[in-house]
Amino acid sequence: MQKTIAPRQKHEMPSWLAVVFNFIGVEILPRNYIEKALSTIGAFVAILAVFMISSSIMAPDAAVLIVASMGATAMLLFSLPHAAVSQPWPVFAGQILSAVIGVFIGRHIADPMLAAPLAVALCTLVMFFARCVHPPGAATALSAVFASDGIVELGYGFAVMPVALNVVVLLSIAILFNAPFAWRRYPSGWRFSSCAKGHPAISHSALSHDEFMEAASELDTFIDVSEDDLLQLHRLISDYETSRRH
Repeated sequence: MQKTIAPRQKHEMPSWLAVVFNFIGVEILPRNYIEKALSTIGAFVAILAVFMISSSIMAPDAAVLIVASMGATAMLLFSLPHAAVSQPWPVFAGQILSAVIGVFIGRHIADPMLAAPLAVALCTLVMFFARCVHPPGAATALSAVFASDGIVELGYGFAVMPVALNVVVLLSIAILFNAPFAWRRYPSGWRFSSCAKGHPAISHSALSHDEFMEAASELDTFIDVSEDDLLQLHRLISDYETSRRH
């Protein structure tokens, strides 16, 4: 017997307000209190660890600069653990490449009016080509461009210590912290692989995997959602439509 999917109850809002919310990007799927609490606690633990590590190997002023960038990364890891920009490769490669670019620009371009926008622009370009778009990386690059004495002394070693070390700490905490919660498991591939037997991605759909991904690529823009999330959404929509027909 086929399971019927009941539509979720939702509070209706005036149509004009819905249009305004959609235009300015107000979140339309609010999280429950458990999600909010887990995201808050995870970010606190992660940044506490990062700040302790950075402070132990860098001067206080330099540690504050790099912790600011890592704070943005932690926000993504614990608030949006399944977003494309939050996955291990974008986080690790995006931060490291941005650190190297920031040090290079800081060493060769003295004018901050030119150095800052050039560093961010190069980070954007390199991350797109390396398929590791991670916005907080731009803050890491700017930290190196406007380097304090502590960062200047580190040179390109800044990309390893503290950036790479802090990134590894953040990723490790994200994996361990989210592991007990099946719906939050990180990376996103772990979450979907663990329930693949019970929920085949699109095995019952009229579209094949390749056809669906090809259709999504026609948008010709960066989609901040993983491939598994797209396929899961497609499956849920198909299930919902099937339940309506029956």
